[in-house]
Formats: sequence, C-alpha cells, structure tokens
Amino acid sequence: MIAALHARVTPKQLQEVGPTRIQLEQIICAAQSAPDHGRLKPWRFFVIEGEARHKLGRLMASALAQRSPDSTSDELAKEAAKPLRAPVIVVIACKVQPSLKVSALEQVMAVAAAAQNFQLAVHSLGYGCQWKTGPAAQDPAIKQAFDLAEADILIGFMYVGTITQPGPTRDGSLDTSRVSYWSSVL
Repeated sequence: MIAALHARVTPKQLQEVGPTRIQLEQIICAAQSAPDHGRLKPWRFFVIEGEARHKLGRLMASALAQRSPDSTSDELAKEAAKPLRAPVIVVIACKVQPSLKVSALEQVMAVAAAAQNFQLAVHSLGYGCQWKTGPAAQDPAIKQAFDLAEADILIGFMYVGTITQPGPTRDGSLDTSRVSYWSSVL
C-alpha cells in the first residue's frame, strides 16, 4: 500500500479508455470510505461521460464569458474543450449540512479525503486521474448546474482515463524540512 501511495502521480495526458461503470462504482465506494465525522456523508459525485462532456464544456465556456466578458473566442474554445481531456469526469462536491457537532470545514475536509481516496482507487485500477479546480470550480453558474448551494464547495473535477503521458515521478524520500517531532508536553 505504501508503494502505491508513492507511485501515484498526476498524469500529464489522458485518453480513452476510461473505467467501466462497475469500476467507477468501486472507485466511488472507496472514496466514500473516507473519514466522516458525524457520518454526514457530505460528498456528492457527478459522473460525466460521452456527450455530457460537451454540455459541460459549453457550460464552462458560458461561465467564463460571464466572469470575463473580454474573453477571446480562442479562450472560450479552450475552456469548452477542457472536459474533452479525458473520457470520464467525476465532479466531487461537498454539500455542507447544518450541524452543531461538525463544522463546514470538517465536512469539506472529509470530502477532500474522499477525493484523495478517489485518486488512489483510480490509480489502483491502472488508470490516471487529474484533479482540477480553478475558477470554474468556484463559479456560481457551474455550482448551480450541479444543484450546489452558495455554501457548498465544488472540491474538484476529476479527469479519469488511460494514461498516455505520465507525470513526473517523485523520489519517495522524506522531506525532513516539513516535519517536526515534539517529544515533550507543551
């Protein structure tokens, strides 16, 4: 398991073929095993395949035009083409639920952990996953299209497919400059 964690990297490029429906269900089930304080299950998964990717592309281009009215036709076309980078896109979002026990931040962290589980499950099945965010993930029109409220958080667009160009590997060594050991009580 530790070797798999070290081996997972974000690929530079993906193509057909993506996971089957059964594999997607396995991946999402693994994602849903993330820690979830209060068992609120704040995660939502939206699977986008086939022609729906073009629809998402049109939505993303329209949202960009609204955010940046001075966008060029090339910029809008580039935005519309983003969902075509992979055969499957899974939008992962946090539906923040009112709770006296579990803060909105804890709910978002649970969904971020689910997104990491998602990536690891994709990797374990031999596919690649690019976790994308950017302005589109925070755009009100895009959030509304996924029935997300203003308080909800779109965690990311998970592009999934067969790796055609792998990402850079990591050396797997510990970066000790990022670790502190506290051995006495404060």
